[in-house]
Amino acid sequence: MTYGAVGSFAPRNDLHSQDLVAQVCLVGPRDTDRPERWRVLVAWLIAPKNG
Repeated sequence: MTYGAVGSFAPRNDLHSQDLVAQVCLVGPRDTDRPERWRVLVAWLIAPKNG
């Protein structure tokens, strides 16, 4: 859902992807078997379309 949110936000705000996406699992299946406690950091490099 995160990628969809950023992916739809960017073009609506005259931004585009710089093709650099990073995902870091802060708390995941190796840490807990409770998905509601999982935490992921997503970094997606976007820039103005004319810049």
